[in-house]
Order: sequence, then structure tokens, then C-alpha cells
Amino acid sequence: MRFHKVPLVVSAVEGLDENFEDGIDCLKLNAQYDENQFIYFSIEELMEKISILIRDIPLAKRLAENSYNKAIKEFTAEKMFREYLEVFSDL
Repeated sequence: MRFHKVPLVVSAVEGLDENFEDGIDCLKLNAQYDENQFIYFSIEELMEKISILIRDIPLAKRLAENSYNKAIKEFTAEKMFREYLEVFSDL
């Protein structure tokens, strides 16, 4: 979605949390845990984040543009190839 300049709401979970910055290239949805430590997300919080993006067009555009710029800088085919090659070499 970064490459398509879509403003994102991203869940703040391992794997995504370190790749996105709340208010910079996305809006983050907080992870919550029940009594059994199962993860869940608040529907109300998700609706609020989506509503913010719908109401605040300049913010949505800025988040999308920042996310796109990060994607073209960090997720090039060449860089991903080098990193995959490194992983496979370690195996």
C-alpha cells in the first residue's frame, strides 16, 4: 500500500511496529490483550483512525507521501535481493 500512496492505519504489533512511525507515515492502532493474553484491537479506535483520515485530507496525504518516500528508499528490489541473499547465505 505504501507504493500506491494509500494512507495507512497500522496495528502496533511486532513486525509492523518497527517499520512504521505513528503520525509520520501512518496512524497506529494499539494492540490490546485479554485475560488470556490474546491480542485484539478496538473497533472504536479503528473507526476513529479511519475517520481522522477521512476528515483530515492534508494529514492523509502527508502520511501517504511519507510512507511512499520511505518505501522507495527502504524497499527497493536491489536492497531486498541483497538482504534475502544474506539470509540464504547464512543458512
